[in-house]
Amino acid sequence: PQPRTAYTGSDEDRPTIFVFGYSRGGYIALYFCKYLQQIGLGVRYLGLFDAVDRDISMDGRYATSVVPSNVQTCYHAIRDPKIG
Repeated sequence: PQPRTAYTGSDEDRPTIFVFGYSRGGYIALYFCKYLQQIGLGVRYLGLFDAVDRDISMDGRYATSVVPSNVQTCYHAIRDPKIG
């Protein structure tokens, strides 16, 4: 959905935002960062742990395979597949 409003506060009041996601929650975290970008808010840190995109429809409509430009730092930790 399109955002209804944009952030209109001062730079001094601008929140510091950290976003984290695990597994499919990583997909949601990326989508949430895109939403924050649309309303004019930046993300200081995006932490992903073993984020997955197992459904072809996930990336088609929401395009979450690219980290949005409003994210200052992104780290994606991936488990070793040999561990199981």
